[in-house]
Formats: sequence, structure tokens, C-alpha cells
Amino acid sequence: MFWIKFGLIVLIVFVLISIVKLLLRNLLKIDKVKKEFFSFNYINELHRKIDKGLRTFSAITLITLSFELLFLL
Repeated sequence: MFWIKFGLIVLIVFVLISIVKLLLRNLLKIDKVKKEFFSFNYINELHRKIDKGLRTFSAITLITLSFELLFLL
């Protein structure tokens, strides 16, 4: 019963956010911008290097922790 209520609440919140965004876009006459899910819009070269390093570190950490949780505990 909990998951049904939780799913319903999530759905209602998602619909409300979508309606508010649509109304504000129409009210303020703002065009919808199409963005990619994974965008690589870097400000400069340092931003690109830091982002690449963080992504690599996150991937290695995720793999390491997954291995530890699955096999060592």
C-alpha cells in the first residue's frame, strides 16, 4: 500500500511541476530550449578537465563500492 501511495504522490508532483513550467513559459513567452540529457557545454579547458576527472573518480568509486558491497560484506 505504501508504494502505491508513494507512486501516486510522485506522479502528482511531476504533473504539477510540468503544468507550472508550461504556464510560466507561456505567460512569460519563453521558448523551450532543447537540451541533451548529457550535455558537454564547458566554459573553458579547466572546466573540461575537472569534469572529466570527477566523472572518472565517480565511476571508479562506484565500481569499487559495488564490488565491496557484493562480494566482501
